[in-house]
Amino acid sequence: FMASKKQYYDITNMLSTGAQYMMLLGQRTNGKSYQAKKTVIDKAFNHGEKFVYIRRWDREVKASVAANYFEDCPISELTQGKYDSAYARQGSIYLINSQSENPMEDKFHVGYYISLNRAVTVKSNVFKDVKWAIFEEFITDDAYLYLEPDKLQQLVSTYFRNNDGHVILVGNTISRVCPYFSHWCLEGVLRQKQGTIEVYHHTLA
Repeated sequence: FMASKKQYYDITNMLSTGAQYMMLLGQRTNGKSYQAKKTVIDKAFNHGEKFVYIRRWDREVKASVAANYFEDCPISELTQGKYDSAYARQGSIYLINSQSENPMEDKFHVGYYISLNRAVTVKSNVFKDVKWAIFEEFITDDAYLYLEPDKLQQLVSTYFRNNDGHVILVGNTISRVCPYFSHWCLEGVLRQKQGTIEVYHHTLA
């Protein structure tokens, strides 16, 4: 989905496509990340579909950073007031009630976090009920990993296993050198009109 400059994101129509990989593209601060995290928290708490939050490098996804990512998510609204904050530790993300006397006693596990450059460390692990993934800042002016699109597919396959999962990729710029566009044959992205959704059908190796 390509958002226009004055438009705030609503990914309802994007989700209705049922696409396995969904790219949210547009300028910063227009609500892409907010919609993505709101979606996965809702799916995890209300539907039992856990998620994995992915960044490219270790420094981008430390425990404190992973928890802070959900700071603006309406957790209290989505959980009917039972929880109000996110807490991350040792690769897992939980919902907690920060007003509770012992917030960790009633924590609710919703997902995981990992950097793409460390994907190999979880290759043989088993993850239950993971059906969603968010990859933030998938477009960068910095360096990409070698064969990065393949690494992402392999990583989400590890988390999803036999589940039909969905990956939300969030990008703030459009770059001709982004390997995802060429590797996945998304030839129309650079010409796509703002405020539109384009669906591609590919068999990803």
